[in-house]
Amino acid sequence: MNDRIRKKKQLRKYNFHYNAIYNASTTMATFIYELLADYKRIERYSFDSSSPKEWELILDELIWTFKELKDNYSNSPYTIALETGYRDECVGSNPVGYVRNNDGTITFKPRHQEIVNKYITDEVIKEEKEYRNRIKYGLELFGRYYESIKA
Repeated sequence: MNDRIRKKKQLRKYNFHYNAIYNASTTMATFIYELLADYKRIERYSFDSSSPKEWELILDELIWTFKELKDNYSNSPYTIALETGYRDECVGSNPVGYVRNNDGTITFKPRHQEIVNKYITDEVIKEEKEYRNRIKYGLELFGRYYESIKA
């Protein structure tokens, strides 16, 4: 009986589901993204940069950064290239292991490294580095303007 009451009190204390706590970085990114998106929609009377136009660009960059974080890097060039590789090269619901041979037969053969070698080119690596640098820049902006956001 006491355990059940203790668990109920704990749930009221945190108001987070276990999965939200376990995936805290995604939970926080989702919360910050929604907050920034709402902040951008409201009428603001001050800004924290040299001009209102520059502040809007900063807000757009912050919103883009946290959207990427909450969506688990869904627009990452590396992720897109691997998904394309698995879709093009593999058959079945489990892409790792089932491959289509040139003669039309299907064999069980792990091909992850072959797909990586074929689809992760130097261009994809360069784009991924730029993508990660943009996310890093957005997080740096968030840190710089964290206490400066005013309505």
